[in-house]
Amino acid sequence: MNLGQMRLEVRRAIDELTADLWSDAELNAWINEGAKLMTSNCQQTQAIFQKTLTSGQQEYVLPDDVDEIFSVYLHNNSSNYPLKPIKPSGGQLGSASSGTPGFFYTRYNSLHTGDHVSTGITVTAATLNQVEPKFVLGLFPVPDSAMSLTIFYFSRHYEMKHDGAIPMVPLEFRRGIVAYATALAKEKEMAYAEADRKRQEFKDFSDRLKEKMISEGHEMGFPCVSLDDETVPIYGDIVIKFGTMS
Repeated sequence: MNLGQMRLEVRRAIDELTADLWSDAELNAWINEGAKLMTSNCQQTQAIFQKTLTSGQQEYVLPDDVDEIFSVYLHNNSSNYPLKPIKPSGGQLGSASSGTPGFFYTRYNSLHTGDHVSTGITVTAATLNQVEPKFVLGLFPVPDSAMSLTIFYFSRHYEMKHDGAIPMVPLEFRRGIVAYATALAKEKEMAYAEADRKRQEFKDFSDRLKEKMISEGHEMGFPCVSLDDETVPIYGDIVIKFGTMS
């Protein structure tokens, strides 16, 4: 199903084949919102971005479609090797150092980039108008030459603007997007019970897609609780530690 076909399915569900209470633009906006939410929840779309580093520049603004980075590789001296993640503060504490980066950090929704130089941190605007925050990636140590960086990431869903546009969500899950748009249309009609039912339908599709992505090896982290096998509980106490599960 493309955008036009999904909108037709929504119109069939709300029993309005000719626009009256709900305009095409309104339904298109809700369909796009549903596609973006499902993609953000399930992270089913992987993408790659490459960047040539600039000597002395520590932070770089990433493309707008970057949702979450899952791997960063540096190409230097005819070899590729992965960079390890660190906290942003860890990359800019102490005296500035340059060389071949071994670590990376990210800052989400930032209006600025900050390059750590010998005289301190130089702050510049991430965008010219400083209105829309950006996803920023930083490197440590600061690159000292024009090396190549490859970033593997989960992508955000793009804005579908014409009827032939096809969502990045797999075909068998697109009726979940239709259900989301139908739910918002039913809310406008004040048919709240039907809206709730359609929201649950969207959630069901989204949950199944997330399960599919996890089963295919996506590293989605969830908080978990486990007993420490090496520690013997005393007086009935339970030792709990938090970690991640993939």
